[in-house]
Amino acid sequence: MLALIHAVRVPLAPPIDERLCGLTLLERAVLSAQSKGAERILVVVREHDRATASAVQGHPRVTLPVAIACSAPAPEGGEPRLELHYDRVAEVLLRTAADRKEATRRLFEACRKPVDGFISRHLNRHISIELSKLVVETRISPNAMTAFTFSLSLVAAYFAVRGGYWPTLAAAFLMQCNSILDGCDGELARVRHQGSKLGQWLDTVGDDWSNVIFWAALGYGARTVPGVGHWLALGGYVGAIGNGVAALANYAVLARLGSGDFYALDAGKTKDRSGLIGALVGVVELLLKQDFFLFLMLLVAAAGLIQQALIGIAVGAVVTAANSLVRAFVFFGKKRD
Repeated sequence: MLALIHAVRVPLAPPIDERLCGLTLLERAVLSAQSKGAERILVVVREHDRATASAVQGHPRVTLPVAIACSAPAPEGGEPRLELHYDRVAEVLLRTAADRKEATRRLFEACRKPVDGFISRHLNRHISIELSKLVVETRISPNAMTAFTFSLSLVAAYFAVRGGYWPTLAAAFLMQCNSILDGCDGELARVRHQGSKLGQWLDTVGDDWSNVIFWAALGYGARTVPGVGHWLALGGYVGAIGNGVAALANYAVLARLGSGDFYALDAGKTKDRSGLIGALVGVVELLLKQDFFLFLMLLVAAAGLIQQALIGIAVGAVVTAANSLVRAFVFFGKKRD
Protein backbone atom coordinates (compact mmCIF):
# COMPACT_ATOMS: atom_id res chain seq x y z
CA MET A 1 0.00 0.00 0.00
CA LEU A 2 1.25 3.45 -0.92
CA ALA A 3 0.99 6.18 1.71
CA LEU A 4 0.66 9.59 0.12
CA ILE A 5 1.51 12.41 2.52
CA HIS A 6 0.40 15.85 1.40
CA ALA A 7 2.97 18.32 2.70
CA VAL A 8 2.28 21.26 0.39
CA ARG A 9 1.90 24.25 2.67
CA VAL A 10 -1.09 26.55 2.35
CA PRO A 11 -1.73 29.90 4.07
CA LEU A 12 -1.68 29.61 7.89
CA ALA A 13 -0.36 26.04 7.76
CA PRO A 14 2.64 25.33 10.03
CA PRO A 15 6.11 24.48 8.64
CA ILE A 16 6.66 20.80 7.95
CA ASP A 17 9.52 20.77 10.46
CA GLU A 18 7.51 22.30 13.30
CA ARG A 19 7.73 20.06 16.37
CA LEU A 20 4.76 18.69 18.28
CA CYS A 21 5.17 16.24 21.15
CA GLY A 22 8.71 15.19 20.31
CA LEU A 23 8.43 14.88 16.53
CA THR A 24 8.29 17.22 13.58
CA LEU A 25 4.92 17.23 11.87
CA LEU A 26 6.33 15.48 8.81
CA GLU A 27 8.07 12.84 10.93
CA ARG A 28 4.79 12.23 12.74
CA ALA A 29 2.91 11.81 9.46
CA VAL A 30 5.50 9.38 8.08
CA LEU A 31 5.64 7.29 11.26
CA SER A 32 1.85 7.26 11.45
CA ALA A 33 1.66 5.96 7.86
CA GLN A 34 4.24 3.31 8.73
CA SER A 35 2.23 2.17 11.77
CA LYS A 36 -0.92 1.90 9.62
CA GLY A 37 0.63 -0.70 7.35
CA ALA A 38 2.03 1.32 4.46
CA GLU A 39 4.66 -0.43 2.36
CA ARG A 40 6.12 2.69 0.78
CA ILE A 41 5.66 6.39 1.35
CA LEU A 42 5.55 9.34 -1.00
CA VAL A 43 5.80 12.85 0.45
CA VAL A 44 4.52 15.61 -1.82
CA VAL A 45 6.07 19.01 -1.10
CA ARG A 46 6.78 22.32 -2.75
CA GLU A 47 10.22 22.60 -4.30
CA HIS A 48 11.54 24.94 -1.62
CA ASP A 49 10.64 22.37 1.08
CA ARG A 50 12.31 19.43 -0.63
CA ALA A 51 15.58 19.72 1.29
CA THR A 52 13.76 20.03 4.62
CA ALA A 53 11.53 17.05 3.82
CA SER A 54 14.48 14.85 2.84
CA ALA A 55 15.63 14.81 6.48
CA VAL A 56 12.83 12.35 7.25
CA GLN A 57 14.52 9.74 5.02
CA GLY A 58 17.29 9.38 7.59
CA HIS A 59 15.04 9.18 10.62
CA PRO A 60 16.14 6.19 12.75
CA ARG A 61 12.58 4.91 13.27
CA VAL A 62 11.54 5.13 9.62
CA THR A 63 12.00 1.65 8.15
CA LEU A 64 10.09 2.09 4.87
CA PRO A 65 11.33 3.62 1.62
CA VAL A 66 10.35 7.30 1.53
CA ALA A 67 10.32 9.25 -1.73
CA ILE A 68 10.08 13.04 -1.99
CA ALA A 69 8.28 14.59 -4.97
CA CYS A 70 6.63 17.84 -5.98
CA SER A 71 3.52 16.24 -7.42
CA ALA A 72 1.34 13.25 -6.66
CA PRO A 73 1.18 10.48 -9.28
CA ALA A 74 -2.11 9.31 -10.69
CA PRO A 75 -3.39 6.08 -9.11
CA GLU A 76 -2.17 3.02 -11.00
CA GLY A 77 -3.61 -0.44 -11.23
CA GLY A 78 -5.99 0.02 -8.35
CA GLU A 79 -3.16 0.05 -5.80
CA PRO A 80 -4.61 0.94 -2.39
CA ARG A 81 -3.57 4.36 -1.13
CA LEU A 82 -3.47 5.86 2.31
CA GLU A 83 -3.64 9.64 2.16
CA LEU A 84 -2.51 11.80 5.07
CA HIS A 85 -1.98 15.52 5.57
CA TYR A 86 1.04 16.56 7.61
CA ASP A 87 -0.88 19.44 9.22
CA ARG A 88 -3.64 17.21 10.67
CA VAL A 89 -2.72 15.57 13.97
CA ALA A 90 -5.23 13.49 15.93
CA GLU A 91 -7.89 14.70 13.50
CA VAL A 92 -7.12 18.34 14.36
CA LEU A 93 -6.25 20.77 11.56
CA LEU A 94 -3.30 22.75 12.92
CA ARG A 95 -3.68 26.48 12.42
CA THR A 96 -3.61 28.14 15.82
CA ALA A 97 -2.00 27.66 19.23
CA ALA A 98 -5.36 26.35 20.45
CA ASP A 99 -5.29 23.72 17.67
CA ARG A 100 -1.85 22.56 18.76
CA LYS A 101 -2.98 22.34 22.39
CA GLU A 102 -6.02 20.30 21.40
CA ALA A 103 -3.96 17.95 19.22
CA THR A 104 -1.55 17.40 22.12
CA ARG A 105 -4.45 16.68 24.45
CA ARG A 106 -5.91 14.12 22.05
CA LEU A 107 -2.57 12.40 21.49
CA PHE A 108 -2.14 11.84 25.21
CA GLU A 109 -5.78 11.01 25.89
CA ALA A 110 -5.42 8.18 23.36
CA CYS A 111 -2.85 6.65 25.74
CA ARG A 112 -5.58 5.68 28.19
CA LYS A 113 -6.26 1.94 28.05
CA PRO A 114 -9.47 -0.03 28.52
CA VAL A 115 -7.46 -2.32 30.81
CA ASP A 116 -6.49 0.52 33.16
CA GLY A 117 -7.51 -0.32 36.70
CA PHE A 118 -9.72 1.84 38.91
CA ILE A 119 -6.88 3.84 40.47
CA SER A 120 -5.05 4.20 37.15
CA ARG A 121 -8.21 5.45 35.45
CA HIS A 122 -9.19 7.96 38.13
CA LEU A 123 -5.83 9.04 39.58
CA ASN A 124 -2.57 7.65 38.20
CA ARG A 125 -3.21 8.25 34.52
CA HIS A 126 -4.18 11.89 35.08
CA ILE A 127 -0.85 12.54 36.81
CA SER A 128 1.32 10.46 34.46
CA ILE A 129 -0.09 12.17 31.37
CA GLU A 130 0.72 15.62 32.75
CA LEU A 131 4.25 14.46 33.63
CA SER A 132 4.69 12.94 30.16
CA LYS A 133 3.67 16.23 28.59
CA LEU A 134 6.47 17.93 30.52
CA VAL A 135 9.18 15.58 29.22
CA VAL A 136 7.90 14.67 25.75
CA GLU A 137 10.13 17.29 24.09
CA THR A 138 13.22 16.22 26.03
CA ARG A 139 15.73 13.48 25.17
CA ILE A 140 14.32 11.18 27.89
CA SER A 141 13.42 7.93 26.15
CA PRO A 142 10.64 5.54 27.20
CA ASN A 143 13.26 2.98 28.26
CA ALA A 144 15.06 5.61 30.35
CA MET A 145 11.75 6.40 32.04
CA THR A 146 11.27 2.67 32.72
CA ALA A 147 14.71 2.53 34.33
CA PHE A 148 14.00 5.60 36.46
CA THR A 149 10.66 4.14 37.57
CA PHE A 150 12.36 0.88 38.58
CA SER A 151 15.01 2.83 40.52
CA LEU A 152 12.24 4.25 42.71
CA SER A 153 11.41 0.72 43.83
CA LEU A 154 15.05 0.24 44.89
CA VAL A 155 14.90 3.41 46.97
CA ALA A 156 11.59 2.19 48.41
CA ALA A 157 13.27 -1.11 49.32
CA TYR A 158 16.05 0.82 51.09
CA PHE A 159 13.48 2.45 53.34
CA ALA A 160 11.43 -0.74 53.77
CA VAL A 161 14.34 -2.77 55.21
CA ARG A 162 14.72 -0.22 57.99
CA GLY A 163 11.26 -0.94 59.41
CA GLY A 164 9.34 1.48 61.60
CA TYR A 165 6.44 3.79 60.77
CA TRP A 166 8.09 6.62 58.83
CA PRO A 167 10.49 4.50 56.74
CA THR A 168 7.71 2.10 55.70
CA LEU A 169 5.38 5.02 54.93
CA ALA A 170 8.11 6.58 52.77
CA ALA A 171 8.60 3.21 51.07
CA ALA A 172 4.87 2.86 50.32
CA PHE A 173 4.74 6.43 49.01
CA LEU A 174 7.65 5.75 46.65
CA MET A 175 5.94 2.60 45.39
CA GLN A 176 2.83 4.65 44.67
CA CYS A 177 5.04 7.09 42.74
CA ASN A 178 6.44 4.06 40.93
CA SER A 179 2.89 3.04 40.02
CA ILE A 180 2.09 6.51 38.68
CA LEU A 181 5.29 6.87 36.65
CA ASP A 182 4.80 3.37 35.27
CA GLY A 183 2.38 4.91 32.77
CA CYS A 184 4.86 7.48 31.44
CA ASP A 185 7.07 5.11 29.43
CA GLY A 186 4.11 3.78 27.48
CA GLU A 187 2.70 7.26 26.95
CA LEU A 188 6.00 8.56 25.59
CA ALA A 189 6.40 5.49 23.38
CA ARG A 190 2.94 5.88 21.89
CA VAL A 191 2.99 9.64 21.37
CA ARG A 192 6.50 9.60 19.89
CA HIS A 193 6.04 6.34 17.95
CA GLN A 194 8.89 4.80 19.97
CA GLY A 195 7.27 1.52 20.90
CA SER A 196 9.43 -1.61 20.74
CA LYS A 197 9.44 -5.21 21.93
CA LEU A 198 12.46 -4.41 24.11
CA GLY A 199 10.47 -1.61 25.72
CA GLN A 200 7.58 -3.98 26.40
CA TRP A 201 9.87 -6.46 28.12
CA LEU A 202 11.66 -3.80 30.17
CA ASP A 203 8.33 -2.43 31.36
CA THR A 204 6.93 -5.87 32.25
CA VAL A 205 10.10 -7.11 33.97
CA GLY A 206 10.57 -3.80 35.80
CA ASP A 207 7.01 -3.92 37.15
CA ASP A 208 7.32 -7.52 38.32
CA TRP A 209 10.68 -7.34 40.02
CA SER A 210 10.04 -3.99 41.67
CA ASN A 211 7.27 -5.80 43.55
CA VAL A 212 9.44 -8.83 44.31
CA ILE A 213 12.19 -6.64 45.76
CA PHE A 214 9.74 -4.47 47.70
CA TRP A 215 7.91 -7.34 49.42
CA ALA A 216 11.18 -9.03 50.34
CA ALA A 217 12.55 -5.76 51.76
CA LEU A 218 9.35 -5.10 53.68
CA GLY A 219 9.53 -8.61 55.14
CA TYR A 220 13.13 -8.07 56.21
CA GLY A 221 12.19 -4.81 57.89
CA ALA A 222 9.32 -6.49 59.77
CA ARG A 223 11.64 -8.90 61.62
CA THR A 224 11.82 -6.61 64.65
CA VAL A 225 8.04 -6.35 65.21
CA PRO A 226 7.59 -7.68 68.76
CA GLY A 227 6.19 -11.20 69.01
CA VAL A 228 5.20 -11.77 65.39
CA GLY A 229 8.20 -10.39 63.51
CA HIS A 230 9.36 -13.76 62.20
CA TRP A 231 5.89 -14.55 60.85
CA LEU A 232 5.59 -11.17 59.16
CA ALA A 233 9.05 -11.56 57.66
CA LEU A 234 8.02 -14.97 56.33
CA GLY A 235 4.92 -13.35 54.82
CA GLY A 236 7.10 -10.83 53.00
CA TYR A 237 9.42 -13.52 51.66
CA VAL A 238 6.49 -15.68 50.52
CA GLY A 239 4.98 -12.63 48.85
CA ALA A 240 8.23 -11.99 47.00
CA ILE A 241 8.63 -15.63 45.94
CA GLY A 242 5.00 -15.86 44.84
CA ASN A 243 5.33 -12.77 42.68
CA GLY A 244 8.60 -14.07 41.24
CA VAL A 245 7.09 -17.45 40.34
CA ALA A 246 4.09 -15.75 38.72
CA ALA A 247 6.41 -13.51 36.71
CA LEU A 248 8.52 -16.40 35.41
CA ALA A 249 5.41 -18.37 34.40
CA ASN A 250 4.07 -15.33 32.57
CA TYR A 251 7.39 -14.78 30.78
CA ALA A 252 7.31 -18.32 29.40
CA VAL A 253 3.89 -17.69 27.86
CA LEU A 254 4.80 -14.22 26.59
CA ALA A 255 7.98 -15.51 24.98
CA ARG A 256 5.97 -18.13 23.08
CA LEU A 257 3.45 -15.43 22.06
CA GLY A 258 6.31 -13.25 20.79
CA SER A 259 5.32 -10.33 22.98
CA GLY A 260 6.63 -8.61 26.07
CA ASP A 261 3.32 -6.92 26.87
CA PHE A 262 1.71 -8.36 30.01
CA TYR A 263 -1.78 -7.72 28.63
CA ALA A 264 -1.07 -10.03 25.70
CA LEU A 265 -1.71 -12.86 28.16
CA ASP A 266 -5.43 -12.14 28.06
CA ALA A 267 -5.70 -10.66 24.58
CA GLY A 268 -8.86 -11.71 22.77
CA LYS A 269 -10.38 -13.35 25.83
CA THR A 270 -13.83 -12.36 27.01
CA LYS A 271 -14.60 -12.41 30.70
CA ASP A 272 -18.00 -13.36 32.06
CA ARG A 273 -18.84 -11.11 35.01
CA SER A 274 -22.45 -12.21 35.38
CA GLY A 275 -23.78 -13.74 38.56
CA LEU A 276 -22.34 -13.85 42.06
CA ILE A 277 -19.22 -15.83 41.09
CA GLY A 278 -18.42 -13.40 38.26
CA ALA A 279 -18.86 -10.45 40.61
CA LEU A 280 -16.56 -12.03 43.22
CA VAL A 281 -13.91 -12.75 40.58
CA GLY A 282 -14.14 -9.13 39.45
CA VAL A 283 -13.59 -7.90 43.02
CA VAL A 284 -10.57 -10.19 43.49
CA GLU A 285 -9.06 -9.01 40.19
CA LEU A 286 -9.58 -5.39 41.26
CA LEU A 287 -7.82 -6.03 44.58
CA LEU A 288 -4.89 -7.79 42.89
CA LYS A 289 -4.40 -5.20 40.15
CA GLN A 290 -1.11 -3.45 40.81
CA ASP A 291 -2.46 0.11 40.64
CA PHE A 292 -5.19 -0.56 43.22
CA PHE A 293 -3.02 -2.76 45.42
CA LEU A 294 -0.14 -0.27 45.73
CA PHE A 295 -2.54 2.58 46.47
CA LEU A 296 -4.19 0.42 49.13
CA MET A 297 -0.76 -0.33 50.61
CA LEU A 298 -0.09 3.41 50.88
CA LEU A 299 -3.29 3.81 52.91
CA VAL A 300 -2.39 0.79 55.05
CA ALA A 301 1.09 2.23 55.62
CA ALA A 302 -0.42 5.55 56.66
CA ALA A 303 -2.42 3.60 59.27
CA GLY A 304 0.83 1.97 60.46
CA LEU A 305 -0.24 -1.53 59.44
CA ILE A 306 1.65 -2.32 56.26
CA GLN A 307 3.99 -4.81 57.94
CA GLN A 308 1.02 -6.55 59.55
CA ALA A 309 -0.53 -6.78 56.08
CA LEU A 310 2.32 -9.01 54.87
CA ILE A 311 0.41 -12.19 55.72
CA GLY A 312 -2.43 -11.10 53.47
CA ILE A 313 0.08 -10.10 50.80
CA ALA A 314 1.59 -13.59 50.98
CA VAL A 315 -1.84 -15.17 50.45
CA GLY A 316 -2.49 -12.92 47.47
CA ALA A 317 0.91 -13.74 45.99
CA VAL A 318 0.28 -17.48 46.33
CA VAL A 319 -3.07 -17.08 44.55
CA THR A 320 -1.42 -15.01 41.81
CA ALA A 321 1.36 -17.57 41.36
CA ALA A 322 -1.13 -20.44 41.19
CA ASN A 323 -3.21 -18.60 38.59
CA SER A 324 -0.14 -17.87 36.45
CA LEU A 325 1.11 -21.46 36.67
CA VAL A 326 -2.29 -22.85 35.71
CA ARG A 327 -2.49 -20.44 32.78
CA ALA A 328 0.98 -21.48 31.62
CA PHE A 329 0.20 -25.22 31.88
CA VAL A 330 -3.08 -24.77 29.99
CA PHE A 331 -1.39 -22.65 27.34
CA PHE A 332 1.44 -25.08 26.67
CA GLY A 333 -0.93 -28.03 26.89
CA LYS A 334 -3.03 -26.52 24.09
CA LYS A 335 0.09 -25.85 22.05
CA ARG A 336 1.05 -29.53 22.20
CA ASP A 337 -2.44 -30.55 21.12
